[in-house]
Amino acid sequence: MNEKLDNFIERFYHSYSNQTKYVDYNMSIRLFNSKQDDPLDEIKLIKITRKRIPVNIVNVKQFRELSNDDINKFLDYYGLEKEDDPKKNHLNLAIFLGISKLAI
Repeated sequence: MNEKLDNFIERFYHSYSNQTKYVDYNMSIRLFNSKQDDPLDEIKLIKITRKRIPVNIVNVKQFRELSNDDINKFLDYYGLEKEDDPKKNHLNLAIFLGISKLAI
């Protein structure tokens, strides 16, 4: 019985540890992106395990120039709600990625 409990605790610990790594990693990406304001500044995208990033963008300018269709692809990729207003969608994506609204 103790062995089962020990195994459960160990699996829980590793699962929790992995989840906090992702949270820390995503927070570091958001912090990095929040400091980028020049159009040619590099931005980072949060990657979802086992899913391909829908559109390859590498800088603020490319993010700013995303089409409504590409923005919707990102919203689907990240599981974010879509609004009726395309500008709100762009802003919501920027907020999710930590990109300053002043940069877009």
